[in-house]
Amino acid sequence: MLYKLAGNKNLELSVLIVDSQRMIDLNRTFLGKNEPTDVLAFPMMEKAEIESLRANDHVHCEPLGDIVICLPVAREQARERHSSEMEEMELLAAHGLLHLFGYEDETEEGQRQMKQMEAFLLGHKPGQNNEGD
Repeated sequence: MLYKLAGNKNLELSVLIVDSQRMIDLNRTFLGKNEPTDVLAFPMMEKAEIESLRANDHVHCEPLGDIVICLPVAREQARERHSSEMEEMELLAAHGLLHLFGYEDETEEGQRQMKQMEAFLLGHKPGQNNEGD
């Protein structure tokens, strides 16, 4: 699927799993929200650079960005969705990855696209329940 997102590129990605307090600190610092969230994504490229990945062939590894997942929030969401912690972590990693590629979920259309791409990344069949924030 990364081929569909970025062409045939070598990309570098870091994933950090944190506790609730660290996520509150990050959310407050970067988004001005004094609460934990399930996942944050910090791209290392501008949107135009991400789009150009599809057109240009680079041999070297490009730094894509960082994904931070809050384990306690992920655990709670897994319980609420009646899924396993691993399934929730995979969903949040896919969700964060899509944010790094410029997908958004602030609009209805953005949410629809995110859910569709999450399902694709996770290997879900069309119409299979797939929830992400």
